[in-house]
Amino acid sequence: MGAVSWLAWQRYAAFLAGADATGPGGPRTIAPPAQRPLPPAMQPAYREILQLQSQRQYLAAAEGHRALFDQLRAAWGPTSPDLAPYIYNLGLALQLGGRLEESLQAAAVGQEIAPDYIALQLLDVTTRARQAGLAPIYGPAANAAFERLLTVDNYPLLRGVGVEPQALFTQWADLLLKSGRAPQALKVASRCAEIAPADRGCRELRARALLSTGEVLEAIPILESLVEEDATALVQFNLGVAMLESGNPQRAWDL
Repeated sequence: MGAVSWLAWQRYAAFLAGADATGPGGPRTIAPPAQRPLPPAMQPAYREILQLQSQRQYLAAAEGHRALFDQLRAAWGPTSPDLAPYIYNLGLALQLGGRLEESLQAAAVGQEIAPDYIALQLLDVTTRARQAGLAPIYGPAANAAFERLLTVDNYPLLRGVGVEPQALFTQWADLLLKSGRAPQALKVASRCAEIAPADRGCRELRARALLSTGEVLEAIPILESLVEEDATALVQFNLGVAMLESGNPQRAWDL
């Protein structure tokens, strides 16, 4: 799964409040609240920070965000919820600059101020996922972060910042599989398939998890449908493995 883009994440701070009330059971998409404008005296510095970001100088931008955040805490009060988008900007710049522990610290500070600010939860999850991708250990903190974020009530909020829940479910399931937790990965992939049954990523992760848990016969029809749609090398390989394990070597060779 590709990384969530800078633009998609920044939409959280830029969206106007509102909701798309399509679909049963409440709004499908809830846009985040409007960001409190900066004091005029701070706006030139903020423009310079944005320029650094556009040049991919993320650590330099992070230092600017840190200084700006300190000024805003003094101006608005240290517990003002209006600080949330600005500590988020700091955490995201740190993440993109490779300072993952510092990014998590920024996310934690922000969630103490505004625990329901969905972008900070998303930052926490994606930073932990990036850590897990760099190290062989996928710890309980990362799992808890995904679990906390991916609730039904949060789906419209995630869509409001341009992130479909199934994209995070597939990332979660993939990390679990890579860490050797196939049964947990299957549960997550199944949740993904429930909310987006046609999503290719959900189906592929579910098939891989089924193979890893020994449920080969259930994986085969999923893999066959994926091959019919787009016969990628990985899907063909997994289908071949499934055919061999199910006692159909000729079909495996035919692939």
